[in-house]
Amino acid sequence: MLNKEKKYDLIIVDYHMPAMDGLEFVRCIREKFHSGLNKQKIIFLYNSNDGPQMLDELKELGVHSHLVKPVKVTELFEVFDKLSSSEDKHKENIEEMKTPLAIHAQNRIYSIMIADDNETNIMLASAIVSKLLAGANILKARDGNEALELFKKNIPDLVLMDIQMPGMSGYETAMAIRNFEVNGKSHVPIIALTAGTVKGEMERCKQAGMDDYITKPVIAGTIQSVLQKWLIDRGSSEECRDNKCHPVHFDKRLLMENLGNNEELINTLVTTALSSLSKNLDKLTIAFSEKNAQEVKRCAHQIKGTALNVGFNILAELSEQVETAIELDDIKTSNLLENMKYEVEILKHDIDVLPKN
Repeated sequence: MLNKEKKYDLIIVDYHMPAMDGLEFVRCIREKFHSGLNKQKIIFLYNSNDGPQMLDELKELGVHSHLVKPVKVTELFEVFDKLSSSEDKHKENIEEMKTPLAIHAQNRIYSIMIADDNETNIMLASAIVSKLLAGANILKARDGNEALELFKKNIPDLVLMDIQMPGMSGYETAMAIRNFEVNGKSHVPIIALTAGTVKGEMERCKQAGMDDYITKPVIAGTIQSVLQKWLIDRGSSEECRDNKCHPVHFDKRLLMENLGNNEELINTLVTTALSSLSKNLDKLTIAFSEKNAQEVKRCAHQIKGTALNVGFNILAELSEQVETAIELDDIKTSNLLENMKYEVEILKHDIDVLPKN
């Protein structure tokens, strides 16, 4: 594709691709073509745990929108509509897109605490959060002691915590919050705000009980990624756990929700997915027999991504175990591969009995 200066209305790029990842591909487009494709509209797909720094790179590369996988059809249509209605704009502000985060926030009001002794930082972070989460209740603390008291009185949904504050530092405040939570069932995400210049700072944040960190200066795309990860994605996981959800072979409900109950499209999608999964599973088996650990992990990652998107939950769990294994254990990995093959056969049977239109 890079060797042909062909005009496309839109390019959808996945971050996780073999040989050349999505960011490198977009960078090549921007650098190689100084006209035409330099204005090319791009939608970037990524996982919620890919890291906030990636969003900064997307903005620098002029990417018009990004979506967290698995992507719902309604979300994609929202982006298509936005892009098509702004044909004459050279630069699209990705923060103005109606993101999955904004859509989710329409259904509830979040409480976010921002703890920072710098008033300018508080104003900036508050403005960004308010834009991303319409109607959010913003709690503001200027030092560690005030942050702890505000937390005890309000129990926010998420905390943005500067680590350098008068009185109690961010580290001390985070530890005090965790001690307060000991007798309760809640675990509120605490996100550190750090200059990122001290070696071992991330490890110290984790030891203090913080869940994640953001390096200053604070950027809207970074906060969006953090809110998506710790409010939306985490909330969905906890809801499933609270309702005692169990992995299922085929979660058709997920596809029904994503595709608007379009049975014909669902049948086509799962059939295509099964074909792709079978081929990747064959490649995975060959890579394992050749002791090619890198190829095993790559194939397992592809299988997991496809399985998650179409609701093949058990297959996704099995492939993740293969992908995250520190080393290839002959017996364990072999058993996992056999289980994956068996799972695909179960899925083929389940899909075969789906109603056809």
